[in-house]
Amino acid sequence: MRWSDWKGNLAAADVRYDEDSSGLHSVHGWVFVPSDSQVSCSVGLNNEDAKEAWFHLGDPEKSGSGSGGWVAFGLLFAAIVIVSAVLGAMYIRKRGRKSKRKQDETEGLPLMSKASPTVPQNHFDPSTFNDNYVNITLEDRKNQYVKLIGTKLRDANPDDFPDGQKVTCVTAVKGTPGFSSGQHYWEVSLKNPNTEPKQSWWLGVPSASEIPHDAYFSPNTSNGFWFLSSSRDVENKLQISTEPQFSLPVHDRPCTVGVFLNHDSGELSFYNVEEKCLIGSLTAAFTGEVFTLFNPGKGDTSPMEILHRTEQTEGDSDTGNHVASPEQE
Repeated sequence: MRWSDWKGNLAAADVRYDEDSSGLHSVHGWVFVPSDSQVSCSVGLNNEDAKEAWFHLGDPEKSGSGSGGWVAFGLLFAAIVIVSAVLGAMYIRKRGRKSKRKQDETEGLPLMSKASPTVPQNHFDPSTFNDNYVNITLEDRKNQYVKLIGTKLRDANPDDFPDGQKVTCVTAVKGTPGFSSGQHYWEVSLKNPNTEPKQSWWLGVPSASEIPHDAYFSPNTSNGFWFLSSSRDVENKLQISTEPQFSLPVHDRPCTVGVFLNHDSGELSFYNVEEKCLIGSLTAAFTGEVFTLFNPGKGDTSPMEILHRTEQTEGDSDTGNHVASPEQE
């Protein structure tokens, strides 16, 4: 879904993508604009032409004092109508060939490739996850492009990256243990005292037991990489690794991010710990083991630090199975 006016793209709020068991896609979102506006809403699927409709909103003086609420309602209602019509038509065309393709794509794979981002606007209390907290250990693979000391990591050799200044899997680091079930939570600091928060980083989970340190490998949800990222080239937005990439509007870059994995229900959520709010979530059908993923990015003053708690309660609870890496066994 893309909203725009004559000035350019508009930031949509509460955008959610879903796919039901029958293969029908749905997308929900809304924008708030002045009453006297012309706006466009376009929707589409990969490899399909997007369908677009324009709306001309009337003069507020002719609409009455309550027109602002009706504008928001009208845009939301119009978007629902367009999305239902467009995606319904696409569904009719795709339904016949999708069932067999879906079976072929998922058969024999450890994880399903589909993932849907959601952006619920609710608050959270970090203490809620006390029983699920796990102290993550970083795997030191002697990567010459990453400096790793204990629970801290940052980029190294900034003048000699094979991928230039682009952030890729070259600087990615895997964490252990792995998880095959249950609920798990960990936190990552992205800011040192008296410095600005990191602008460049990845946080999430991969299904791969070995991360390919390949500058040309493109990690995304379709190949088993679910993560949230920040780029110094993009202001006021974080990205989720869907294909195509999905952006989340934010007021400021977070200082500490909490990551909550519910392997059983297929949910991966990211929280701004200081602001006590949800940044965004991914839903996916995890059917195998997943690990933790960290990428310190490039060029930041602050390192990335995986936060440990002195008393780790998860090991005493029955919330899931930890899978140790071969080095730990």
